Amino acid sequence: MATIYTQSCSGGLYSKDHLQTVIEATPGAQAQLTTQASTIVHRSKQTPASQAGFIRAGDRALVEYLPDPAILFPGSYLKSEIRVKISPTASIALCDSFMAHDYDGTGGVFERMESLIYLSDWNGKPLVIDRINLTGHDFISGKVGIMGSFACHGSFITIAPSVNISSLREAYRASFSNNESIMAGVSELPNGNGLSARILAKDAVEMKKAMNSLTILSRKFVVGSEPGRRPK
Repeated sequence: MATIYTQSCSGGLYSKDHLQTVIEATPGAQAQLTTQASTIVHRSKQTPASQAGFIRAGDRALVEYLPDPAILFPGSYLKSEIRVKISPTASIALCDSFMAHDYDGTGGVFERMESLIYLSDWNGKPLVIDRINLTGHDFISGKVGIMGSFACHGSFITIAPSVNISSLREAYRASFSNNESIMAGVSELPNGNGLSARILAKDAVEMKKAMNSLTILSRKFVVGSEPGRRPK
């Protein structure tokens, strides 16, 4: 199974930057895509930076799209979009996560974070639409129902038509038990062949651990064995 690391020679995302990734998984293909590290998003000066991923997963394909968390610097504005078109027999695991970082300790916070995850079937019918539109001040407010005391937010979506989703759901939930550094919820998707997990973590390290646990479980259920270790 191929592992692909997307890399950038710049110091992160800047105002008016637009990055786009297109992934075409032909029938039977298997691939994991990740980043070399977290992506820093710099001050936007009112014009957002944006990144978009477009994925097509053909018959019996397996795609894992697993970027590390975006780190939102004070004054940054990020628009993130992931769009997936998936065959009825394909499987996919994808995550999207971010955290705020006040690098100079002056109380600064990011301007805004907008995120869209859109999965559709091969004919374009929506399967999952997940949106986030959040200001930095809301993020750090500490309010119950937004972030509380947690610093990192993540979403993990799995579609796996060949597995027992109820069993995978319980395995996901069990992986979060007895971990006070995260708060997580796992729900079945409306179409009945996938799961959505929402995770709040104390920091990016705990978020990456949680995402890795879900990746291992999804691979084990889909192909029958755990993934080998990958260098990062």
